[in-house]
Amino acid sequence: MAKGGRLRIAVPDGNNPDKEYIEWVRVGGTGIGADDHKILYTYDVMKARTEKAGFRVELLEYWDENGKFNYTDWTLDGA
Repeated sequence: MAKGGRLRIAVPDGNNPDKEYIEWVRVGGTGIGADDHKILYTYDVMKARTEKAGFRVELLEYWDENGKFNYTDWTLDGA
């Protein structure tokens, strides 16, 4: 990636309060593709791991531990 480049990471959200969603995406879940999931990420774990790898993190869309959906307006061009 070029310096100043942007990378968007989207993963199943372990804080999503919808029990059916969690069953669908969890490790070993019933959803298509869940059979290869190894971890159900939350924003804080994902943020810590990407920052440790040297990235500056801007959270765009995530559920917090209180069941609140957090959203930041964004565009593909970063404006």
